[in-house]
Amino acid sequence: MNQSTKKRLFIALNPPPEAKKKIKDIIGVLAKDSYGIKWVNRGLLHITLRFLGETDEATESESIKRLKALAGNFGRQEIILNKIAAFPGLVRPRVIILSGEELKSNPIERLLVSIDEALAACGLNPDSKPFKTHLTLGRVKSTDFKINWPENLNVGPIKFSLNTFALMSSYLTPAGPIYKVVAEFRL
Repeated sequence: MNQSTKKRLFIALNPPPEAKKKIKDIIGVLAKDSYGIKWVNRGLLHITLRFLGETDEATESESIKRLKALAGNFGRQEIILNKIAAFPGLVRPRVIILSGEELKSNPIERLLVSIDEALAACGLNPDSKPFKTHLTLGRVKSTDFKINWPENLNVGPIKFSLNTFALMSSYLTPAGPIYKVVAEFRL
């Protein structure tokens, strides 16, 4: 199958509009007098659970079928985002994030394990990196950049409830990515 018929897919939690507004306000504070950083547009804010990468139609269809089988087994989830951080760290950041309370030992951890099992059955390898609850705020695009870190990196907390997770597609363009919900599933 040629590359043009593949989609770049990921599984995500999509915050509700009121949470996205609060997150965008945080980006506004960080972006003031900053440069060399590409900030995430409000409509693109999400928490990535798993990145599937370039995926053909047959694997996409099988993934949807297997993810649908997980639906309804995890229940409504409370998400708490409460600290500005960066990967790999604050000294030389590449990605600026809003991190959250770790979701281990709860239904999201069970969901992640179930997603990995479902994707493995589709021939997709599980993510080798451990899951860390975070939402990307911006990406450093230049070695010449400036960001005004707030004195206190703790924020909010921004709390919201979710009752769905989504399989998303990402189309990369010169202006930035375009995300589309491919399928949505109850938690």
